Amino acid sequence: LLEPVQAFDSTSTIGFIQVLDPRFKTAKGLGTESTFKDIVENYNISRIENTLSAAVIFIDDLNMYVTIDKKNLPVELRYDTQTRIQASQIPDNAPIKYFMIAWD
Repeated sequence: LLEPVQAFDSTSTIGFIQVLDPRFKTAKGLGTESTFKDIVENYNISRIENTLSAAVIFIDDLNMYVTIDKKNLPVELRYDTQTRIQASQIPDNAPIKYFMIAWD
């Protein structure tokens, strides 16, 4: 699924690619069916952003990010967008919800 840099602009270029097919995997095996543990064991997390419904995990080495649905996080983080989420607070078995590759 392609997302433009600028929505509703017919001249916009590709901004992100959302990977939907579980057959697509990185060289280290990260894909749509992976868990947070797979990310931690294979990549350096550059930052984690706390949004309304997800934790967004950025992996700059791959120019990509993945999201973890907040329903998979501890209850004290689910309804709070102000608290900084630490990697240690995300359960190893939390599944990836969205797998996004930045397109330059």
